Amino acid sequence: MYVRRRFRWTQLAAAGIVAVIVGAPGAVATAAPAARALASVSANITVDQELASRQSIPTIVPNGGTKTLSKLSFVAGAVLTSVGPDPVGVHMRFELPPGLHWGADAPDPSEDCTGTVTGGDCRTSADLDPNQFKGDVGWAWNVVADAPGSYVLKAEILETSTPDTDPTDNSSSVTVVITGSSNGSASGVATGAVKLSPEAPRAGSVVVARVRVTSGGSPTRPTKLACGARVGAVAIPGRAHATVGTAACVLRTQKSMSGKTLRGTLTFTAGETRIVKHFAAKLH
Repeated sequence: MYVRRRFRWTQLAAAGIVAVIVGAPGAVATAAPAARALASVSANITVDQELASRQSIPTIVPNGGTKTLSKLSFVAGAVLTSVGPDPVGVHMRFELPPGLHWGADAPDPSEDCTGTVTGGDCRTSADLDPNQFKGDVGWAWNVVADAPGSYVLKAEILETSTPDTDPTDNSSSVTVVITGSSNGSASGVATGAVKLSPEAPRAGSVVVARVRVTSGGSPTRPTKLACGARVGAVAIPGRAHATVGTAACVLRTQKSMSGKTLRGTLTFTAGETRIVKHFAAKLH
């Protein structure tokens, strides 16, 4: 789930898809890009990928680069970033190789994505437009490796609503090397998908994001909670709280946000596992 920027993914000077690998789950965007009639418009869209261990800050890995991680369970995702000059809608694909599979959080329609066993197709909910401070958007999901080894992650721009001035850099692949034998579920901690209440939130209302949390199959009370969200460039502070079996984030939206997308992050600890969950929804 995601985010207009869950943790401010990148400040790239180009539009990009960024594969993020950290150690806890997570991402989003919607709507197919519409074809444009004017041939004079253009945008610069490129692909980059970003990797990180569970506790570290993600860093850019060049196309063809390699990153080593010590856990079987991590987060992988994508970020689109545009520097324009014109607005652009993007359809992107993120691919998992054999040996990697989705964990507790996978691409789904609530994120404007279609998930399959081998990857996810996602579309931006609105045109990326850095001139309006809306130059990036992203997703992130829980991924688990079957065993230690080397895996190649791929990100690719499939379609853009505005002609790309340089399509030669619209795909990227990086290798993640998994060295460890333990994963995020070794402690028995499991989480569900983020559920929003109400399911179709209205601008000006209170929105609550909840996540089920279990340990060893039984409900457990998460600790060290934090949360927040953004609607475009506007930050919305969140109030995080926990009960036995649930982590929650309470957000108060503004009426002026109608028609825009709320993107938020809820982080917490269960057992010794730090978990990051991302969510998004269009405000009606």
